[in-house]
Amino acid sequence: MKRLRILSRATVAAVVLSGGCAEHATAPSSADVQVRFARAAGGGISIKSAVPASAQISTTLTVQVNGSGFTTGSKATWALDGDTAFAVTKIKTNSTTFVSATQLTASITISGDASIDLYDIIVITPTGKKGIGIELFAVTPHVTLLPVLSGYTVANAMNSSGIVVGYVFETTGKPRAVRWTRTGSSWSIDPLPASDSSVATSVNASGSIVGTRSGRAIVWASGGGTTDVGPGQPTDINGGETIVGAIAGRAVAWQKTGPASWGPPQYLPTLNGISSTGEITRAVAINDSNRIVGLAFNTAGTAVVVMWAPINGAWAAPVELRPGTNAQYAADINADGDVAGTVCSSFCPTAAFFSNAGGIQALPNLGNNSRAYAINGSRQIVGWARLPNRGNSVGGLQPVTWIGGQLLTLPLPAGSSEGQAIAISETGDAIGEVYGIGSSGRPAVWTMQ
Repeated sequence: MKRLRILSRATVAAVVLSGGCAEHATAPSSADVQVRFARAAGGGISIKSAVPASAQISTTLTVQVNGSGFTTGSKATWALDGDTAFAVTKIKTNSTTFVSATQLTASITISGDASIDLYDIIVITPTGKKGIGIELFAVTPHVTLLPVLSGYTVANAMNSSGIVVGYVFETTGKPRAVRWTRTGSSWSIDPLPASDSSVATSVNASGSIVGTRSGRAIVWASGGGTTDVGPGQPTDINGGETIVGAIAGRAVAWQKTGPASWGPPQYLPTLNGISSTGEITRAVAINDSNRIVGLAFNTAGTAVVVMWAPINGAWAAPVELRPGTNAQYAADINADGDVAGTVCSSFCPTAAFFSNAGGIQALPNLGNNSRAYAINGSRQIVGWARLPNRGNSVGGLQPVTWIGGQLLTLPLPAGSSEGQAIAISETGDAIGEVYGIGSSGRPAVWTMQ
């Protein structure tokens, strides 16, 4: 399995909230990078930048290395924590060409099993002088446009077996639930059976899919067959095939009672002192331990992030995650009970990580607002971050992932300029939507190999 390394070397880290409003954490500017990373050793060799500064796995490319003190015969290598061994980096330097005292070009090959991470660039002259550029180069996943049917097509969720689910708006103006499957590096798309006027919202590890059809909760079983669970808007299904969602503004759960049957909806308890707001609670996601995360409204009528814990076949009253902070939204929960969502800080929204130990981290951004949509068991989070100098709702969205609290921008396919990542599997693959190709968004997948 590909290694998702926890990034701990950079000085830009997520800010831990101790209460009140979060301070935002911003990724370093290029100027900051050059000052922090231009470190010389043994006589004036410095590494200032790399062009390009990132590349996808399974790629051979030429990288321009900029700095000073280079001489004929200088060699560039890539490193993790200073280790240049290929067994560690999975990046091979095929050749280095001396251009000038301030520039080298290096042909490198990035293996398909290279870690998604930030890499150091090391230059050594024939006399042994060495310069190190810390974390100047990012290795990113491979991005692929998913096939579409006629009509606007959206991908909503994925599992680790390469099953992606979503829907297509057909020419009739009605949605139809669809499923993508992967064979090797190829993807195919097919409508789900009995899927007229339907949307697929989630898929569990075994391939069972939940969604809506004409306002009713529907399950497409992994082994075949479709079950109408009853009225409702489901949002997630876990490994035990417990479903969560909402009915008329109240959070509910449906528990499986037989091979193809579910019990009546169980209305989840409300937060003490609820307001008169119409939508009182919403269940967003559930993990395999039956812990549910979602939203509730407090006495001030403000939406807050809450968690419902299982108890005796039902669920206890919701617990607000870190009361007193400006927690806005919960998007997903992993197996350990960590939550991805948003808070309102200097930028609103700001992507956030809610630790199962009780802390909240406002995640680094690109100098503007951001949103986290999904989290896996490795605490890798995906979402979007908006480019600086763009309004809160005026374009500039970039698909991103946070690993170990550190921001990494995901690549965009040729022809697209914006995008967002909305779901992630346990293996680190992610899906989302990219913009700029055609008249509407296109579903895309970022794969780790």
